[in-house]
Amino acid sequence: MENNEFPLAFINTKIRHFIYDANSNTVQTDRYEYECYQQIANYLNGRSLFLSESINYRSLTDELLSNWKKSKSTIIKKANKPLLNQPLSQFIEEKAKPLDEKIISINEAIKIGENPYVKLKQKKDGSTIWTLPYTKKSPELNNPFYEKLPPVSIIRIMQFVNEKIQFMKEFTHIKPYYAKSQLDEMAIYACLLANGTNLGTIKMSNLCDLNFTSLQTTEKNYLRLSTLRAANDVVSNAIAKLPIFRHWNLRPDILHASLDGQKFVTEWDNLLARYSQKYYGFDQGVVAYSMIANHTPINTMIIGANEHESRFLFDLIYNNTSDIQPDIFSTDTEGSNQLNYLLLHLIERLYAPRYRSLRDRSESIICFSDPSKFKDCIIKPDRKLKDRLILAEEDNIKHVLASLLMGETKQSNIVTKLSSQQFASRTKRALWEMNAVLMTDHLLTYICDLTYRQSIHGSLCRGEAYHQLRRYIERVNGRHFRGTNETQISVWNECARLLANCLLYYNATMLNQSMEQCDRRGESEKSTFIQCLSPVAWTHVNFQGRYEFLSSQETIDIDDWLNRILINDDFKTG
Repeated sequence: MENNEFPLAFINTKIRHFIYDANSNTVQTDRYEYECYQQIANYLNGRSLFLSESINYRSLTDELLSNWKKSKSTIIKKANKPLLNQPLSQFIEEKAKPLDEKIISINEAIKIGENPYVKLKQKKDGSTIWTLPYTKKSPELNNPFYEKLPPVSIIRIMQFVNEKIQFMKEFTHIKPYYAKSQLDEMAIYACLLANGTNLGTIKMSNLCDLNFTSLQTTEKNYLRLSTLRAANDVVSNAIAKLPIFRHWNLRPDILHASLDGQKFVTEWDNLLARYSQKYYGFDQGVVAYSMIANHTPINTMIIGANEHESRFLFDLIYNNTSDIQPDIFSTDTEGSNQLNYLLLHLIERLYAPRYRSLRDRSESIICFSDPSKFKDCIIKPDRKLKDRLILAEEDNIKHVLASLLMGETKQSNIVTKLSSQQFASRTKRALWEMNAVLMTDHLLTYICDLTYRQSIHGSLCRGEAYHQLRRYIERVNGRHFRGTNETQISVWNECARLLANCLLYYNATMLNQSMEQCDRRGESEKSTFIQCLSPVAWTHVNFQGRYEFLSSQETIDIDDWLNRILINDDFKTG
């Protein structure tokens, strides 16, 4: 191939001189080849180039439902979601048109001082800027209430929880019709503790009174993602059934959840592990993306450290199999993208993130009418809604949303393509317009509603508190994830979540019975104080030492322990 036959137009002009010498009309072929591979990788990551035989890099058309034209009415009826059943003109009428009045009313409230939380400042050029400061609430961990309790082993806690709710029934044999071995509960406890603390069954066999063969057999036959998730659902649902659970609501009759990722180092190479000097130093790791509602981890998944958390938000929420179904979901800035408002609105939920820079984000709000009418406002829209684009792409929009609900392909693949800046599509732009309407409504509510802001901050703080508990469980034995593939790491992560859920159920039961005792005695002040306590605490629990599963030990008597605490005149209520 001659030098003049090499295409050069796709090469950035800033680096072209490193590859092509115009004076001698020569091309550095090795550098040219490297640039070609680099461009291919960039287009693949940006979802602008597709590979039909791949899983993650197929075109958007391949990800969506086939035969949409013929089966559209059947699919929409099966999905049974208001946004699909109604014309999008109704969405514009109900969600977009009221934005103008809301923008005006919020600005008037700021000017006359009805919103004292918004602070106005004059810049040197005479313009006015605004800020919305807030005080971050510190998560309440290990309250002195728990220091009054006798120390108890995590083994006894797991046995106590199983006696109450029988979560062990979810651990079925991988071959139920041909199984020769019976369920060994003590071996299950040992495997859960070994994997949840990243200790491993080999090391656990040296630290407990069970042999390695029984642990290995039990782990292979009973511990898998389906059984672990089912057991976690049983414990989570049991926590939610306790009367004290509703007292943890941040707003009356509204369940508020948060989603956030937590970084964990992996010891072995696998497809999900990535390097990140900021989080892992010179090691590599993965992210455990979890959803927490009223202190309870109700769902989790392992994602790559190179993946954006926002792409998996809909997956985590929509595929939640527990009975706990929150109404509002909050994330930090990393959990937001150009679609999540619309996706949660599709399933009749509310997305309420907290942004790192609220004022900068508010500069992208939109309005329904001419933006010039808001030129004198402090908080003003950036542009007008492109409602014609939404109406013109109505059929394609519903095709995309219905495909997400049916779940025939990975929802995160569709979200990744449609949230990419490099992916060009009229349908994508129309979806972004609908998302911008809901984002604007959220930002305006966030600015004017103090209770709404406090609920978001409180929910995220509870997520951080769970992460501290999860980190403590991981560091009990000072080890990292040692799985060699995604399934093994996910199993270990679910084991750790089950340990955390058992501890939370134990603490919640303790608090619930303490609250009920105070109510019976007419001690309303103590009862109110107990309702405000967090179940995320571990100072009274022993995770370490030699683990004895077979020896008979004293069972947990919560009523006796609480009686000793409640009759103490030094009981603290503040």
